[in-house]
Amino acid sequence: MRRPSTQTLIVGYPVVTIPLALFGGFFGFEVVIGNAPIWVGVITFIYCGWLHQCYETASRYRAWLREWNALDPDYQPGRPVLRTLQFIGSLVVAAALFFAWLKLGPAFADPQSPARAIAALAVVVWVLALAARLLFHRRKKRAVTKDWIVTQAVERPLPAPSADEAYASLPDYCRPLLKL
Repeated sequence: MRRPSTQTLIVGYPVVTIPLALFGGFFGFEVVIGNAPIWVGVITFIYCGWLHQCYETASRYRAWLREWNALDPDYQPGRPVLRTLQFIGSLVVAAALFFAWLKLGPAFADPQSPARAIAALAVVVWVLALAARLLFHRRKKRAVTKDWIVTQAVERPLPAPSADEAYASLPDYCRPLLKL
């Protein structure tokens, strides 16, 4: 399979496609409620079609590339992107909580402060989410599947007949043509 353009691969990546689709959806919504002219709706429709095509092309290419790389026994796949995004997301949340604590620190001293109630609620939700993840998180079991190349192999062909067998199976009208 030919590698798609870099633009298609970038736009077709789910982390990029979803915000762009929401952006297009916003303009489509604006047309529906009457805040934007109809030509904006036409351009939005074309834009969303192009976005969907980029997503499908990039998805097919990534699936093909995974199968292609699986043929190499020495191939070591990189770290999954979802894990990396979860790690970056947790760092962003931790930094936001730290800066919120610095900013709202004096407000926590007042027992009647709404910041104290919001912080307590956030901690309770975080603890419940962590407990639910620990309790209900299931380990993935690796399914034993056939290799991709095995599914593409052709059945073993029948052995070719000898020259005498092939000559004997010819119809009568063909035999005089092949006599030397």
